[in-house]
Amino acid sequence: MATAMDKAKSLVGHMLRKVHPSKDQLASAQAPGLITIKMTSSTFEPGFAMPRETTQEGESISPQISWTGVPPTAKDLALICEDPDAPHPTPIVHWIVYGIPPKTTSLESGPPMSAENAVGAKPGKNYQGKTGYMGPMPPLGHGVHHYHFQLFALDLPLRFTETPTREQIVKSMEKHVIGMGELVGTYERKAED
Repeated sequence: MATAMDKAKSLVGHMLRKVHPSKDQLASAQAPGLITIKMTSSTFEPGFAMPRETTQEGESISPQISWTGVPPTAKDLALICEDPDAPHPTPIVHWIVYGIPPKTTSLESGPPMSAENAVGAKPGKNYQGKTGYMGPMPPLGHGVHHYHFQLFALDLPLRFTETPTREQIVKSMEKHVIGMGELVGTYERKAED
C-alpha cells in the first residue's frame, strides 16, 4: 500500500518527467562515430530493465559487463555509466572505472566497492562523490530512466594523482579515444498502489 509520502513523491516525479539534460551531454557524445566495441551483459538485455539487485532499491550490485572489438592499439580502457534522464542539469554519473587493461574483456558483477575488479583498474567519483558503483534510484513516477554504460578505448593511459571526477576523465580523454562501445539498461520506480 502506497503511503501519502510515496504518492506525493510520485506526483512530483511525474511533473518532472520532461526535465532532464540532453543526451548530447553524455561522455559518449565527445567521441561520435567511433563505435567499434560491442558490449553485452549477462545481467540484463540491451535496452531492457536492469534487475532490482543492481539498484539502490536492491543491493547496488554492479552488473556484469563484457566487450569485444577493442582496437589493438589501445593502451587503456575507461568505463563511465551515466543517466541522462534525471531531473538534473547534467547526466547523473553512476560508475567510473579507468585504467582497465586493454586486454581485459569484462568486469564481473560485484558489491559497489568491488567494481574495480580488473587488475590495475581504478575507480573514479560517482554522482555522490564516492568511488564504486552507485545503482539506479530514479525519482518515483519520473518514468523509465536509461543507464548508458560507455566504454572508451584510449591511445594513452589515464593518470591522476587523486580520484578523478567525470569531468576530469572526459577532459583527459579528449582527442585520445580510438574506439567506443555503449550498452544501455533501463530502470523505473513506481509507487505501490
